[in-house]
Amino acid sequence: MTFTRSSNGISNYKNFLNSDIIIFSEGGNIGRIIDNPDDDVWSIDSIFWRTIFLKYLPNITVRIKSLGSKNNVLPYAEKILANEVSSSIAVMDRDFDLYNNKLISHPCVIYTQGYSWENDAWRAGILICALCELHPNGMISQKTIDEILSRYLHFSKTINRVVLFDILCSAQDLPGIPEDFGSVVEVFNGVQCRIRKDEFKKLIKKAKENKKTPFKYIGNSKINPITDCYGKLFAEFAFGVMTEFYKKITGLKVLNRQHADQLVATAISKNTAYQFDPDLCNYYEHSVKQAAAAM
Repeated sequence: MTFTRSSNGISNYKNFLNSDIIIFSEGGNIGRIIDNPDDDVWSIDSIFWRTIFLKYLPNITVRIKSLGSKNNVLPYAEKILANEVSSSIAVMDRDFDLYNNKLISHPCVIYTQGYSWENDAWRAGILICALCELHPNGMISQKTIDEILSRYLHFSKTINRVVLFDILCSAQDLPGIPEDFGSVVEVFNGVQCRIRKDEFKKLIKKAKENKKTPFKYIGNSKINPITDCYGKLFAEFAFGVMTEFYKKITGLKVLNRQHADQLVATAISKNTAYQFDPDLCNYYEHSVKQAAAAM
């Protein structure tokens, strides 16, 4: 998308939309965005971010403008960094920017804590919150919680080497885990996560043939397989876990994926969120309030 407003236009955009703050985010149908740049375009990203801002800035009116890909959000983030605009916040997936020294450091540029919104919304604690909301008693059993945590721990251990490989490839602009990750990681339909070793070895061999320098992780941040995993892959694993327990709680036979995404994207707003994932809640509370203070 080539449409970007002038700095003055961005700063005054809040008046046009009757809002205190405009939030530029990823997501949405790019065709609709190009054809109607002033329309409110739905995206699951916007649902997630709207939930965050409503929770931590309840008295501030915000409007989320979905812009499609991250590359469409970055020009707004750069204008914010250069102090060319006001009353605006850019929000986006962190991806591997943390490890490649590409993070834009400004209080009004907010990244997901994990690789993507999926890595945050589908975390074990947030998934547990979503299931608690569905339960007749408002709380699932400790046995169920322990089962979920055990599944996540197994996934973390299984995927660890794959995540490291992906980060090392990213540092050299090499292809890592493909978008059709099913060829490398067996994770669909709730099966226990398993690496297809032969396919993974092929990826490693190809990467080594094209590497510019020897593979070596030199970052200062500790890699976390859950938060640093490719978001779509992680969400597919977590969706399998949620589907199993959703069926047990509700008695229903099917959990629609879009409905599941909505459940977890809004679950951080629930009172149990601090109980089951205080680290994530503290991260977003700090980030949002710091951005508001910088306005």
